[in-house]
Amino acid sequence: MNTPKPIPAISVVIPVYNTGKYLRQCLDSIVNQTMRDMEIICVNDGSTDDSPAILREYADRDSRFRVISQENRGISATRNAGMDAARGNYLYFIDSDDFLDINALERLYRQAVRDDLDMLFFDSEVFFENEALAESRKTQKFRYQRGQDYVGIWEGAEYFRAQIENGKYTEVVNMMLSRRAFMEEHHLRFLDPFPHEDNLFHFECLLLARRVSHAGASYYHYRQRENSQVTTPFSEKNIAGFLFNVDHMLRAVEGRSFSPAAEAAILRYIVGQWHWGVWQRSDALPMEALQRMTEAPDLYNRILASLHLQVYPLKAECAQAKAECARMRAEHAQIKQKQQALFDENGRHRRELSVLREELSALRASRSFRIGRTATWLPRKIRGGIRCWRDHGLLYTFKRAWHKIRKKCFQ
Repeated sequence: MNTPKPIPAISVVIPVYNTGKYLRQCLDSIVNQTMRDMEIICVNDGSTDDSPAILREYADRDSRFRVISQENRGISATRNAGMDAARGNYLYFIDSDDFLDINALERLYRQAVRDDLDMLFFDSEVFFENEALAESRKTQKFRYQRGQDYVGIWEGAEYFRAQIENGKYTEVVNMMLSRRAFMEEHHLRFLDPFPHEDNLFHFECLLLARRVSHAGASYYHYRQRENSQVTTPFSEKNIAGFLFNVDHMLRAVEGRSFSPAAEAAILRYIVGQWHWGVWQRSDALPMEALQRMTEAPDLYNRILASLHLQVYPLKAECAQAKAECARMRAEHAQIKQKQQALFDENGRHRRELSVLREELSALRASRSFRIGRTATWLPRKIRGGIRCWRDHGLLYTFKRAWHKIRKKCFQ
């Protein structure tokens, strides 16, 4: 009688397609993890390079490996095959051209079990295959670092809201550890056949999760290379993927209740997917491609109808914000105009004061002024003495006069 194998702590799923150049670095980062209690499920998606041979080599050396081979079906079907084969308590995805810090899984698993988490998120460092790519995509360097700690345990929708509000939400499934029972309970799988499959899967998982946390460390090393999905041009297929995602996201939240702030973040994200992935990019497509997209009236019109209801309050808010900006710009222009008028008036007064000071200096230096001052000295002193006598009395006046005479004569 066969003894059932013990359930591993973690199932690591690695989809592989023609990444032989990078595959060893990826596999070594998993094999050498300080966490030993795991199974490593490699799904070969019809590779035509040396990837299958490398997988067999590692499987022969390490009993934790399982290699599944299939005809080329795409990344979503490949990940799903790995999920179907997984037996671990927790599930982790890694792309075969990236790698992981060797202590990552042990630390993540320990935190996930301690806090009884459905999902545990962490950050990533981006590195580039060459200098030219690093220069052309330098804005991507810190894209997958959330930039702050999300302390404590969150409900999934509130964690989603916090990241949307901070502008740090990212849909990369390689930056999360997930409880497999949670995935199976909600029948969560990647949906074919379009690109941007991470967006929908990540969205559905997070909004269903009850206990979520963030590890706050960059354990994942994300390679950006030529001809990868993140560096290839936008196409009709990409737009179809966003259409597909928006439709399924609307279905996923239909009839569910969230906090007002979380609901606003969810709608903002869905509208953003539509605007960025469909509307903003559609001018790059030929007219025949746009025509084909609009020939699916059920999907297209359902999305338009749903988005119209959600976008209307956003349009009103946007119009209000624009009006407020226009009012503030007008006020700012008036303030600047008044400030300039005051500045000009101040300059005019300064010039007038300078002229008056020059005239006063010239007057004091003139011969007639000096003669006049000399001629009027005695009358001025007599007038001052009379005023002092009137205000302070005769004795005080004599004392003051004597004090001034002594000061003039003896000092």
